[in-house]
Amino acid sequence: FGEGANLLITGSTHNEWGVRKAFDPDAQELLSSHLIKKIKNYEESIIRYEGYFLEDCDIILIAFGSVARSALKAIKMLREEGIKAGLFRPITIWPNGLKKIKDLIKEKKVIVCEMNQGQLIEEVKKYKEEVLGIFKTRGEAIYPEEIYLRIKNECKII
Repeated sequence: FGEGANLLITGSTHNEWGVRKAFDPDAQELLSSHLIKKIKNYEESIIRYEGYFLEDCDIILIAFGSVARSALKAIKMLREEGIKAGLFRPITIWPNGLKKIKDLIKEKKVIVCEMNQGQLIEEVKKYKEEVLGIFKTRGEAIYPEEIYLRIKNECKII
């Protein structure tokens, strides 16, 4: 593709001329800085997320990936009981779009559901200190009933 000079396309660390520099710390730093700056410059066009029932919610669940499906089901179960819960589902994890709901989460009970050690909750805590985490690291799914029961117990909802 293109004409003239040869072009090296690689996922390895390289300098501005495309020459591999996988073991050059300076090249690593330059490339990392360049890529992060590029992402930040286009952050608004990169961020993707979905929101469900956020307009009237008192409790916001934040979940991504397959856990978001369980969270949405749990929200529907809670809503059937008159408990106003909503879901913020980041589709892109970084940048994550939490800035879009930072004002909303300040006023609400916030619960982050993750199938890991809680990486996303740390990002959420940049906008709100008091956040409940529901984590599972056993390689098993987090089921809607688990989320539903934790919310009922932790939020003292009878």
